[in-house]
Amino acid sequence: MKAITVNIGRNVGDVPMEPPRWAEFQGRVSHLLRDAGGTQAFIQAFTGVGEWNGVPEDSVSFTCSFEGHCAVSTRVFRQKIAVLADAFEQETIFVSFGVGRLIG
Repeated sequence: MKAITVNIGRNVGDVPMEPPRWAEFQGRVSHLLRDAGGTQAFIQAFTGVGEWNGVPEDSVSFTCSFEGHCAVSTRVFRQKIAVLADAFEQETIFVSFGVGRLIG
């Protein structure tokens, strides 16, 4: 089973995005993951509060699990995430690609 993890934060600088913009950002990340994992992908979103450069901020960690091959290359996925980072004025977005196993 393959997995992609994406972590995003809400702040632009030290200021949180307005709720509609934050919701749009989350939706766009989820959409990219759905495109990458395909129609059988299982996407989870975990919300929390993190800290970036000493400033607290809301955050979301997305995990997309799927069987088979990723529908886009890792290079293309990273490029699309970079476009989102720019569009939503983010310094960074964490992305990880891996292989997992269901136990039990």
